[in-house]
Amino acid sequence: MNEKNLGLVVLIVIGIGGFFVYTNMKNKSTININSTTGATPTGAATKTQSTSIEIKNFKHSPNRLTIKAGATVSVTNRDIVGHTVTSDTAGIFDTGLIGKDETKTFLAPETPGEYKYHCTPHPNMTGVLVVE
Repeated sequence: MNEKNLGLVVLIVIGIGGFFVYTNMKNKSTININSTTGATPTGAATKTQSTSIEIKNFKHSPNRLTIKAGATVSVTNRDIVGHTVTSDTAGIFDTGLIGKDETKTFLAPETPGEYKYHCTPHPNMTGVLVVE
């Protein structure tokens, strides 16, 4: 094998190794906080220690989440397109655009009440955050 071919083989091996290291590190950096135990029926109110919302198939799950005031809410997007969790009342909470398999967090309001939210790019995607 001449030096040119050997150099090409070495570059390919390094590139493949780098790809596997990158994908392995990327998968380990995604954190999904969810302390809910057991299944939650779709659309049912959730009153647990859960502080996470998963976006999948253009739906927030759960779409009604009951949490404590000031709790940290984790939002993970499983769709291939970007989504948000944005309060209907401007300025209360907004995750910004969340990419595929990305997780972002926000703090629940300190004032108890029901806070409706939507996805900015897909306004038909809605939910309610119930703060106690």
